[in-house]
Amino acid sequence: MGGRVTTGGLTIIGILMICFITLLLNRHSHTLSANASLEETLALAMGEVHRDSIAIGAITPKVRVQLQSTGTVQVTLGNDQQTCVAAECVLIFNPQPAGEQLPLVISAQTDTLITEFEMSLVKYRLNTTLSRFSVDKWLVVLTLMIAALVVNAVFFKHQQLVQWLVCVLTILFLIYNDALFTACLTVYLYAIYSLRNMVNISKNRYLLTSLLMTSIAFLLIFKYAKEVIWGIFANPGGFDLLMPVGISYFIIRLLDTQLRWYRGDSTAITFREFLFFIIFPGTLIAGPIEDIRHFYENRLTRIGSSDYAQGLARILTGIFKKIVIADALLLTILQGTTTITIPGLTQSVSADTLAAMPASAAGEQIFLFALVGLTYAYIDFSAYSDIAIGLSRLFGYRVKENFNFPLLAPNIREYWKRWHMSLSDWSFRNIYFPAAIRSQNSYLPLYLTMLCIGMW
Repeated sequence: MGGRVTTGGLTIIGILMICFITLLLNRHSHTLSANASLEETLALAMGEVHRDSIAIGAITPKVRVQLQSTGTVQVTLGNDQQTCVAAECVLIFNPQPAGEQLPLVISAQTDTLITEFEMSLVKYRLNTTLSRFSVDKWLVVLTLMIAALVVNAVFFKHQQLVQWLVCVLTILFLIYNDALFTACLTVYLYAIYSLRNMVNISKNRYLLTSLLMTSIAFLLIFKYAKEVIWGIFANPGGFDLLMPVGISYFIIRLLDTQLRWYRGDSTAITFREFLFFIIFPGTLIAGPIEDIRHFYENRLTRIGSSDYAQGLARILTGIFKKIVIADALLLTILQGTTTITIPGLTQSVSADTLAAMPASAAGEQIFLFALVGLTYAYIDFSAYSDIAIGLSRLFGYRVKENFNFPLLAPNIREYWKRWHMSLSDWSFRNIYFPAAIRSQNSYLPLYLTMLCIGMW
């Protein structure tokens, strides 16, 4: 048993070191800076053009340009073109880069002397593999998902066969998204699984703590080593926020299972069942957060027509919320392409207006933007949860609900009970109550729980 612990521990350490070194070697810059020639006075005759390029790495940026000039100039950043007709202008650009270089073109409409030209990054979105997917690539993903559903429907009574086949198809999808992450995850999961009996038998808290910390380190390396943070207002639903796909949900399911092993729960589970639970397609990308006992106890004995109907209805509800409400309406406001006005308030708001002149923004504008951002976060995230719950039902599993109309809650306490309920439930079971019992303090467990939720 000691040799198994040593081997498993060395494997875990080796995986973390490989991941960390690889990600350090593949860091992407998200610093925007103009060429030195633009930091000096730039004189252009009418019709003259100054060309430059900006290194942006693998991001889609929102850029703030502040310039002072004596004439009219047209500034083109990537595919976004704007004109400055005043002596001093603040322009907000939303270019769609085709590579890691962003072309910059300054065209003089009149004889022009540019005395100041500053560029700054307002926000950005990391271009993950999924965010760059074209239609044909999404067809591959859709094909794999349909194949998994067909396999599940045909062989549903043969649980072992279904689980292995679905695991293979899911791993193919993960490889398609990020091969390095998939290889590290698979080996890492087996190393952790091999230590489950030792965790249970020894009841060694240091061993448990070490395993939990390595799992958290795995999360931090993949989620934050490439970038300190993905970007302000990154997509909270999961596709743009999570790279590699579903890493936060992999890890929290893994942490929960390790804690259960320590308590003597679910130690008889096979590696097949463990792997299937961790990478289950229904909750792969955006939860909800399941525990392994609830997951298998709520597996349907058979999938009937009502299950297919309810699953498809929930998926369509989620797609409508995501495409029509979140993206077509609310996201255009957050991206600055739409202005919103609420009756009774004198101010309208757009993201670009606030980004261009943040110091002069009125309180009503900030309130409106915050309200739209909160609503978008809820609609977008709950849409993914609807799709996940519906898809899980098609696979024959009843997973937990994640939202219960939190924006209609009468107070902040009720709001947190209704928002991301699977995460709140997990956090209170595994963080709040153990901390409350040990500390005998009314506030420390609450602060610790909220801190962990925020960091996650």
